[in-house]
Amino acid sequence: MIQRIQTVYLLGVIALIAGCFFSPIAQVAISGQISNYYIDGLIHQNGTIFNHILSFFLGFSTGITLLSIFLYKRREKQMLFCKINIILLIVINIAIFALLLLLKNEGTVVSYRISVAFPAIAAILSYLAYRGVKKDDDLVRSYDRLR
Repeated sequence: MIQRIQTVYLLGVIALIAGCFFSPIAQVAISGQISNYYIDGLIHQNGTIFNHILSFFLGFSTGITLLSIFLYKRREKQMLFCKINIILLIVINIAIFALLLLLKNEGTVVSYRISVAFPAIAAILSYLAYRGVKKDDDLVRSYDRLR
């Protein structure tokens, strides 16, 4: 149901995760050569170093978000998927910063891009969607008590 505000929040989560796939999260200068670090890995002039674990988890998070959008009739499952998505996005954010800290050596300079914050913003939007689903659930339960 597109009329609900939590659906808009969840669509925002999907847009932010898509932004993570298509924009670099950091720019790494290794011994004078500048390379872009994407979610998939490090794009270097000598070759590409792939890291598909983050891509897998971001894809999984996108799938959970899409499933959560289409489960609007089952509010309990929708809340559960929002909670799982929040935890997954926080773990992804920690993993991104851990990988970027591992890249930072004495000869390496790492400059972060705006897309490094996209998983954190997506986690906040997922929390807002959880709150919206919880409000709907509380409203329906209050109507059931009146009957």
